[in-house]
Amino acid sequence: MKVKYKVLDYRPEAEWIAVEFFDEANPDREPWVEQFVFPDFSKDKLTEQLRAIASRFAGSWTRIPDHPAELSIPETGTLDVEPELYLPFEPNPQYAPEPEFDEWTQEIRYVDVSDDPYAEVIPWEVVDLTKKQIQERLDMHSAMMREQRDYALMCSDFIFSPDINMSTEKKAEWCEYRQKLRDLTLQPDFPKEIDWPQKPTGC
Repeated sequence: MKVKYKVLDYRPEAEWIAVEFFDEANPDREPWVEQFVFPDFSKDKLTEQLRAIASRFAGSWTRIPDHPAELSIPETGTLDVEPELYLPFEPNPQYAPEPEFDEWTQEIRYVDVSDDPYAEVIPWEVVDLTKKQIQERLDMHSAMMREQRDYALMCSDFIFSPDINMSTEKKAEWCEYRQKLRDLTLQPDFPKEIDWPQKPTGC
């Protein structure tokens, strides 16, 4: 099959070319204009590129359609359908900023908005804990603080080693520090707020 072409525009400084393809034997067929950037405008490379485009263009003429020659449905008609919710966008709600709450007596939970397809924000709600939950939270935190206190005491056991050469004043500082660790549970706001003693330096 013969495919004619005509160069409409050529801009070598931009490596750009526009070419029109048409079937000279069938002038009723709509021509095709291809614009493309090509880095190599040598005769062989450009001819190869034009041949590939012309081949696709010719294939569109000879392709046998899979459609029936006659229209398979009435030109006008009525369809019985069920209305379907149309979402013009994919919902992607974002979490709202966390509200202020008392971490010892309350907790926050996000509100389920899965039933609202137009929700843009996921709000939070503040929920009061039961007395049992409050006590469980205090007991858990108290146990954690006691573990930290016990570890600090263990790390200062070295002062009782006979191999440690320590002055009486320095040993007194360490003993005072250890006593303050033991008295942590006597602080009025334990375990919510704890005033940790300052660890002495050196031996």
